[in-house]
Amino acid sequence: MENKNGYFDIADYYENEHFLNQAFERFKMANQNHMSSDKFEKSIDYFRDKFYKIKENNNDDEVLQEIHFNSTEEKLKPKIGVANTFIDHKNIIEGLRNTPNISNTRYQNLVRFLKETRRNKVDIVAFPEFFIPVEIFSSLVRYAEKNQTLVVSGLEHITVNNYSFNFVATILPIEIDGYKDATIVFRLKNHYAPLEEEFIKGNHYLVPKPSKSRYHIFKWKNIYFSVFYCFELANIAHRSLLRSKIDLLFAIEYNQDTNYFSNLVESIIRDIHCYVVQVNSSHFGDTRISQPAKSYDVDIVKLKGGENNVTVLGTIEIDKLREFQRKKYSLTKTDKTFKPLPPDFDKNEVLKRIKNQ
Repeated sequence: MENKNGYFDIADYYENEHFLNQAFERFKMANQNHMSSDKFEKSIDYFRDKFYKIKENNNDDEVLQEIHFNSTEEKLKPKIGVANTFIDHKNIIEGLRNTPNISNTRYQNLVRFLKETRRNKVDIVAFPEFFIPVEIFSSLVRYAEKNQTLVVSGLEHITVNNYSFNFVATILPIEIDGYKDATIVFRLKNHYAPLEEEFIKGNHYLVPKPSKSRYHIFKWKNIYFSVFYCFELANIAHRSLLRSKIDLLFAIEYNQDTNYFSNLVESIIRDIHCYVVQVNSSHFGDTRISQPAKSYDVDIVKLKGGENNVTVLGTIEIDKLREFQRKKYSLTKTDKTFKPLPPDFDKNEVLKRIKNQ
């Protein structure tokens, strides 16, 4: 279904009545018989606020949407696991053609990977683009919910009506009155790389192009973060929307041009002045956790290669970064922990993050 400009309308439908609101309506229907109608109506807004709160900031070209979770909790020194794993191009092809590899061998590999990740007791784990087919995605959701671990991952293409959708998924665990759950946010890729477009069209499928670009800022346990796919990072106007507003940026990739995107990451950590978690297929490399520091101290973690699936850990210090950002240069010039702030960095946005607003 295309509009008169040739753009795919599903992205507008997808956000028109936000799908989280639609999902919550189904949650209400499924649970309204478990308590009296009066008690249920009085408590339903409480539950919705626990699951998510949506704020919007629109302009003519982009939609930058802010969604809050776990509003009263804080985790300002999160342990982050980056997945060093090989993404098989054969699996990408099969996913695109709606014949995904969901063999027992692949599933057991995923189970072993998640067990190893759980042993590391990470707070956040990030996987590359095309990491998992939607058919076994529920295993990743159960892991996030059970272990209360934030998960960011790319999905293999989902081809519907000849259109091939590339979604990134953010799984945000919550605990409400002792019950563990998770909220899942899917986002359609805004910019398909030229090689990916050729790959899709060469297999006789179409590329869905949203009429508006859409990005999210998530607040989870007082961590403000956003998720970009690799080619989206190349849009300087889009990534500039995040300046002063986030502590952490995830760059989810399947990308062989590591030099180019390495340069982008090293620019972003200084221009946006935030931590960056970049996750790529292990055979391409440059999976990293980076910070806005001097060159010798930029990378907390940096990986390439290896045959086994491993999660490598790094801890970031969000409270320390914010404390640096709230001060003028005169007070930070002798502090070598981080690089100086870029021009026109908005101190008020930093204070909002500090105050969990």
